[in-house]
This record gives sequence, structure tokens and C-alpha cells, in this order.
Amino acid sequence: MNLKKNRGQVSAIDALVAFVIFSITFALFLNFQQQQSISNNSVYSPTFLQAQKVSYLLTYGQGIPSNWNSTNVIQLGLSDSPGLIDSTKLNNLNLMTYDQVRQSLGALNYDLSIEVYYPNNSIIFNYQPIIPNNPSYFTPITTPVIYNGQVALLRVSLWQ
Repeated sequence: MNLKKNRGQVSAIDALVAFVIFSITFALFLNFQQQQSISNNSVYSPTFLQAQKVSYLLTYGQGIPSNWNSTNVIQLGLSDSPGLIDSTKLNNLNLMTYDQVRQSLGALNYDLSIEVYYPNNSIIFNYQPIIPNNPSYFTPITTPVIYNGQVALLRVSLWQ
């Protein structure tokens, strides 16, 4: 009779340990799911990665060919030296169609805007279609640059 009592107590303890292990595992699973959701919707979203690429091409690339214009551009780039924005290339960019710009930046699946402005917010250049009220994955990337010997900011925004 003594053995049956011990077996019952051991079973209750086993059930308690199993419940604790299950609870911890379930809590870890929920935490993982939440972290996965956050990372998929922010820094690691495809829109963010594409916006970084576009910003890099414009800020550090000369473009292909390096003396491109609106009729021969293969890949856009706004600088002659990394971080130095060329005013001639900004003027040529303004002559391009919206689809030409998206294609030459490898961003055909996205809508985009490109702005260059001084830190006091005075606009130097603005290539921007109408942005919808609630775009999906709106991602702005702002990079410091030099324009006409002065510090400026280049902002690339992508959305779907």
C-alpha cells in the first residue's frame, strides 16, 4: 500500500515538471515568433535592403557609363567621387522618365523618391512622384553628401 502512495506522488511531480517544461518551451516559441515578425517588418525587409542599395548606387557610384545622360544611362550614379554629388548628373536625372530611373537603379518593383537638401531643409533637388497616403513598407534612407562644396543630405525613399 505504501508503494501506491509513492507512485501517485511521483506522478504528480512528473506532471508538474512536464507542465513547467511545456510552459517554458511555449513561452520561448512565442518570443521567437514575435522576434521573427519584428525582423521581417523592419530592418531586414526587402524594401529596406533595396533602399540601401539604391542609396549606395547614387551616393558612391558614378553610374554606367560614368558620363551618362538620359539617353544612354544603364545604371544611375550621382557622384564623380564617393559622396560628392555632381550637379550635371542631378540635371540629367531630372530629364529621365520615372520608369527609366527605377530601371537604372534596379528598383522596378518599387516606387521611389530622391531628394537632395541642405541640413536646414532647403531643397536642392526633388525627384518625387505623389506618395500614397498609406504605402506598404515606406523606407527612407538618408545619407550625408557634399554638394557644391557644402554638406547636404541625400534621401532615398522606397515603398510598394
